[in-house]
Amino acid sequence: MIRAQACGRIVAATERGSPMAAMAYDLKGRTALVTGGASGIGLALVLQLARGGARVAINHLGTDPRGAEQVGALRGQGLDVIGAPGDVGDAADCERMVTTA
Repeated sequence: MIRAQACGRIVAATERGSPMAAMAYDLKGRTALVTGGASGIGLALVLQLARGGARVAINHLGTDPRGAEQVGALRGQGLDVIGAPGDVGDAADCERMVTTA
């Protein structure tokens, strides 16, 4: 098991049968906007933040159905997540995503 100490508390966890360490933070009252949050590393970050108590806005392209699917699935788990579709290359979309979050 990995032993390290930073701002959070170390929690033992396993993934695919191998031990790993995960940081646990109290993020209640905080909000995060995660770009690319519908899959891969972005989705993993969404899970960590939401499990820590943050409200998380998941950014995804409006044409990508995974965004709405993930929002529904995570809300079904009791996590405080919302969708924030948009293109991060478009300034107006970015402003709207931040306002939504």
